[in-house]
Amino acid sequence: MQNEKNPILAAVLSLVITGLGQLYNGDVAKGIILFIAQIVVAVVLWGLLGRLGSLVSIVIWAYGIYDAYTKAEKINAGTYQPPTQTSW
Repeated sequence: MQNEKNPILAAVLSLVITGLGQLYNGDVAKGIILFIAQIVVAVVLWGLLGRLGSLVSIVIWAYGIYDAYTKAEKINAGTYQPPTQTSW
């Protein structure tokens, strides 16, 4: 059984820094991807698309918060199934 996670803490961590809640939950790859996506959107798309870039940035941020919270709940309930490793 995995260690229990605090869903509120996971959400707050993602609120502060996008992807940090995923790292807390043990989903390192998703946390890094969300963090990089947030930076790319904030720097590149915001400069090119203005308000649309800001909207995309907010969506990524909100998704990170929601995902961190719900994954922590699934971990605690024992219903989270980590992705299986595939060999190439």
